Amino acid sequence: MSIAIAICRSFPRGLRGEHPIYLSACGVNAQAMRTKTGDGPKSDVDLDRLLEDIKVVVRDGQELLKSSFTGVKERAIARAKTTDVTVREYPYQTLGIIFGVGLVVGLLCSGMFSRSDKMEEE
Repeated sequence: MSIAIAICRSFPRGLRGEHPIYLSACGVNAQAMRTKTGDGPKSDVDLDRLLEDIKVVVRDGQELLKSSFTGVKERAIARAKTTDVTVREYPYQTLGIIFGVGLVVGLLCSGMFSRSDKMEEE
């Protein structure tokens, strides 16, 4: 499977047809990749242009990943700062919540392990 076809299939249906990366990957370029290249200089497909189009698609994909990663990183930093402020304002309540969550998780885990031991004995 070619790179352009893989990009076309991986796009969410809501973005298909309007996103520039989708259009460049799934337009004429994908059709050109499916045709035979032929032998010698009489080929119907210009391989230099095809390689340049693939480079453009890969470059656009990298930019899309970088921009989405930057947004995720900024949101994570903002949420970490909010959590830090909340923990500093309410330290005892935070310790109580952490203790309660740890207790519940511990009880659930001990219950699961004790059940598996009883099943193995039978």
